[in-house]
Amino acid sequence: MNYQRIYNQIIERAKTRQLKGYFERHHIIPKCIGGSNNKDNLVDLTAREHFLCHLLLCEIYPDSDGLKYALYLMNIGKQKYKKADYNISNRTYSRLKNEHSFLMKGNKNCVGRWQSEETRKKISVANKKPKPEGFGKKPNDFGEKISKANKGKKRSELTLKRMSESKKGLSIGKGIKKPIVGEKNSKPILQYDLQGNFIKEWKSATDASKFLDKKSSSICECCKNKRKTAYGYKWKYKF
Repeated sequence: MNYQRIYNQIIERAKTRQLKGYFERHHIIPKCIGGSNNKDNLVDLTAREHFLCHLLLCEIYPDSDGLKYALYLMNIGKQKYKKADYNISNRTYSRLKNEHSFLMKGNKNCVGRWQSEETRKKISVANKKPKPEGFGKKPNDFGEKISKANKGKKRSELTLKRMSESKKGLSIGKGIKKPIVGEKNSKPILQYDLQGNFIKEWKSATDASKFLDKKSSSICECCKNKRKTAYGYKWKYKF
């Protein structure tokens, strides 16, 4: 398969159009292989096109660890925050995880966390040195200083409203805010088989996941139409 030809076709098509709605900016020649931020090296792609282009680039430049790492971040590393409307297959997921694992295991061309043996020794020696008294501890009057600094500060009505809304449904214990789990915070979900036949109604995704001994996140993604199935079933919110 001519990966370069397919890649060029996507880029040329993108240059002659204007996208409406969500799009992602793409470096035609990736920065990790010498590309720049110049306008002639940038193009707007849909989320699916962007994902496909990075898959193609990994095939065109199989020795580029930077491209592999970028593809990993697009699909796994930032999965929680990404707005893209595509889902990867289990084979692609496995491939990316394996390649990322290899990159993180001392490869000298590794992107990100790899450190030389000399750097590791320096860190080790620095950590073994005795720390001065009180190191890492806040002074006793730290809270009082913060309180005095905040006195007299005026907050806008919008800020106060946001602060109030952010604290709704939260409880404070030992300085940590935790959500109060209850009926108001749960949504009933419906379980179907792969043929679309109704099986059961659950009070929440958490209840269903506990029964199946699985994670509730996949069921929630299915309810939000981010994936088609989860654990061999189809799931939908009741309302």
